[in-house]
Amino acid sequence: MNRNLLTELREIVGPKYVSDDMYVRWSYSMDSNIFDVLNPTPPRIVARPGSVEEVSRILKLANMSRTPVYVRGGGTDGGGSRGDKIVDSILIDVTRMNKIVQVDESSQTVTVEAGATWGKLNKEVEEKGWRLGFKGPYSGYGSTVGGSVAVQSNGYGSPRYGVVAEDLTNLKVVLANGEILETGSAVNPAARKFYRYCVGPDLAGLFVGSGGCFGVIAEVTLRLYPQA
Repeated sequence: MNRNLLTELREIVGPKYVSDDMYVRWSYSMDSNIFDVLNPTPPRIVARPGSVEEVSRILKLANMSRTPVYVRGGGTDGGGSRGDKIVDSILIDVTRMNKIVQVDESSQTVTVEAGATWGKLNKEVEEKGWRLGFKGPYSGYGSTVGGSVAVQSNGYGSPRYGVVAEDLTNLKVVLANGEILETGSAVNPAARKFYRYCVGPDLAGLFVGSGGCFGVIAEVTLRLYPQA
């Protein structure tokens, strides 16, 4: 892989947040599933963007250099649903993108960056007097929200509220060419992020359960429920 690629990635996310060090790469060589344990595969470079814009720039660079990319959240997937990894690739670790963007009480939704954990999200919304329906996957509260959407998780709250997609209203996704896409009512900048199904196809459904193949999930908006 071209060393210039490493230099350009450092310019995008900062030297602290990109590495081709062997020990760093091997720490990302497996998730918590048996398939990875049997066949660990380290990426060539690990990049840890801190914003949607940085993800966009990474994907534009990868697209121009024809470099494969895959995405990692908390690394807690136990089912191997992401599929095979690629050695000569850029791994995008989204866990720096962990902010609670907005709790919108009027539309009863919360928007969160993809790298936020379910533990953090549950804590913050409950402190504001709300609760989630789907509270997180069975892999635990250390799992990330974006990862759960990418693998279509079921989990805590599913018997009543269904899988994570049932409470999903909007997504912000970065496509392979770096374009940033909003789904649902968020396509209208003047509208609140309250509704998944608008005129045209259900674009959010394209990315739910896709394993990150069609784009990098950057933000997720979920329904909130009043605490009983």
